[in-house]
Amino acid sequence: MHDIVRPRTAWRRLLWAAAGALGLLTSFLVVAAAPASAASGPTVTAVAPSNGPVASPISEATGTDFPQNSESPGNSALTIDPANVGDLVVISMQVHSTAVLINGITGGHVGSWQKAESYDNDVGDTLHYEVWWGVATGTGLAGVTISYSGPASSYEIELIADSFSSTSSTWSLVSAGGSSGSGSPATFPSLTSGAQAQQLYWGASEQESSGSAGSTSGFTYRVTGQKNCYLFNAALAPDSAYSPSCNVSGGNYWTAVGVIFSASVDSVPFVSAVSPNSGPPSGGTTVTVSGANFTGATAVHFGSAAATGVNVLSDTALTAVAPPGSGTVDVTVTTPGGTSPATGGDRYSYVNTSASTTGSYDMVGSDGGVFVFPVGGSGFYGSLPGLGIHVNDIVGIVPTSDGRGYWLVGTDGGVFAFGDATYVQSLPGLGVHVNDIAGIVPTSDGKGYWLVGRDGGVFAFGDATYVQSLPGLGVHVNNIVGIAPTITNNGYWLLGSDGAVYALGDAPYYGGAYPSSVPLVGIAEAAGGNGYWLVASNGKVANFGSAGGYGDLPTLGVSANDVVSIVPTPDGAGYWLIGRDGGVFAFGDAGFVGSLPGIGVHVSNVVGAVPTA
Repeated sequence: MHDIVRPRTAWRRLLWAAAGALGLLTSFLVVAAAPASAASGPTVTAVAPSNGPVASPISEATGTDFPQNSESPGNSALTIDPANVGDLVVISMQVHSTAVLINGITGGHVGSWQKAESYDNDVGDTLHYEVWWGVATGTGLAGVTISYSGPASSYEIELIADSFSSTSSTWSLVSAGGSSGSGSPATFPSLTSGAQAQQLYWGASEQESSGSAGSTSGFTYRVTGQKNCYLFNAALAPDSAYSPSCNVSGGNYWTAVGVIFSASVDSVPFVSAVSPNSGPPSGGTTVTVSGANFTGATAVHFGSAAATGVNVLSDTALTAVAPPGSGTVDVTVTTPGGTSPATGGDRYSYVNTSASTTGSYDMVGSDGGVFVFPVGGSGFYGSLPGLGIHVNDIVGIVPTSDGRGYWLVGTDGGVFAFGDATYVQSLPGLGVHVNDIAGIVPTSDGKGYWLVGRDGGVFAFGDATYVQSLPGLGVHVNNIVGIAPTITNNGYWLLGSDGAVYALGDAPYYGGAYPSSVPLVGIAEAAGGNGYWLVASNGKVANFGSAGGYGDLPTLGVSANDVVSIVPTPDGAGYWLIGRDGGVFAFGDAGFVGSLPGIGVHVSNVVGAVPTA
C-alpha cells in the first residue's frame, strides 16, 4: 500500500540516542600570599602555569557494569547497575543503516529516558548514531530494553553504557551534535559549555578502520572491543568551546557524536516514587513521597494542584494529602533549591471507584451491524444491513466528538458515515484498490479522518494533515493494527501487533510493549492527547503518558484471547474492553450496561465499539 493523498515528507528522527558519559576528577594548586604584617614575609611574584583544568565534583560511577559496550545483530538489551539514586546514565547506539531507529528505551532503574542526539552520516559511509540519557531512580542490577523500528536484527548494533555521579541529582542537556569525515584524526563536534559550574562532555565515534586514544587536553579516552573510540571530560570550564579528537588508522571514514551535560549545584529535590500511586478524584489520600533533597520542602503539587498536610519525614521521604484531580499527574516537591523534575516514578493516577455515570456504547460487527447498549437506548444512528448493504470487511468504528454519530471503515478503505459524522471521501471513491486497511481516526473537529493500512501507509482526507507513513520512512512491516491522533492533528501514533509504537509528526513517543508475546490489538489516545493506552488480545492494558491505569483482565484473573479493542470514556477516566463475542468489561468510570452474551446473542465478529451521548 502506498501514500496517495499527501506527498511524503522528510524522515523525522523519532528516536533518541543515548551515549555513555565518563567523568574525570582533576585537582588544582592554590598558592596564597601570607597575611600582611609589619615584618617582611614571602612575596608571590608569579604562578606557573597560570591556568589549569576546573575542579569538578562529577565522577564516573565505575563498577562491574559501567562503563560497558557490546556489539551483536539487533543488539537490544543491557544489564546495568546504577551506583546511586540521581546518577546520570547514558547509552549510545550506532548501526550501519539509517532505517534502524530507536523507538524507546525502558528499564535500568531510569524513570524516563530522553533523547540527547540523533545523527546520520550518509556521505561516504552510511551510519546512524543515537544518544539517550536519564537519571537513576534506584540502584542494583537492572535490565535495559531497547525497542527499534526497522530491520534491526539484520545489522550489527554497537551499544555503550556509562554512568556519572555528582553532588546533584538534577542533570540537564546543555548541547549536542554530530560530525563525520575521513582520515585522521576523527574530530568530534565542537560544543560550547554553559554557565554552570559542573559540566561533562561525552563523545563516541565509529571508525571504519581502527580508532585509538587522542591527546586532547582534559579528556579521558577509551576504545571499544570493535576498535571505536569514545571519550569524556568531566571538568569543563563554563562558556568554553570543546572539540576533542581520536586518532584513526588507515585514513578511512569516521562518524562521531558529542553531548554536554550539566549537574545543578543546588540541592534540587528529586522524586523517585509515590505510594500509593492512585486514589479517588475527590482527593484526600495520604501519599508517601520518596526521593532526595526534601529538607525544607515548602510545597508538594499533584499536577498544578497543591497538596495539603505536607510532613517532611527526612531528606528522602515526606507525606502529603492528595488534592482533588483527574487523570494521571506528576507529583513534584518544591524546596528553596527548586522544584523536582518530572520522572517516571512520580506519577499519581486519579481513579474513580464510585458508581459510574458513563455507561452507553455501540458496538459493530464485521458486517456493519450495530448493537446499542443499553438495549433500547438512543445511540443508534444506522447500520449497513439496515441500508441493505452486505459486506463482511468492516474493521473499525470511531465516534464523533459529541457521541452522536460514527464512521465505519472496511479493509478496502470504504468509509460509511452515520448520525452527525461527516463523509469526506474514501479509497474506492478515489479509484484506489487495497485490502489491508486496519483502522480509522477522525480529526478533532470531525471534518476529516485518517486511514491506516497494515503496512503503516496513511491516507488523509478532509482537514486531516498527512505527516508521514512507515513506507515513506523506508520501514517495511505488515502488522499495524491501529492509529491514534495527537490533539493538534499534526501527528499520530501507529501500533504494531508486536507492541511497537511508531510516533509520527508531532506525536511524542511515550513507550510501547515491544516485543510482546501476546498480539496487541488496539491503541486509543488519552484525553488531552498526552498519552495513550495499548491493549492486547488477552485484555492486558498498558498505559503511557497521561493515560491512567484503571485495570485489565489479567489483573482480575480473567483468561481471554479475543479482546479486539479498548474504548476510553469521554472524560478519559476509564475504558471498556470489547471482545469478539460482544463481551464487555468496564474499568474506571466506564459503566457496564450490557453485552451480547448477556442478552443471548452469540456472534464472533465484533470488531469495535464507541461511547455514545
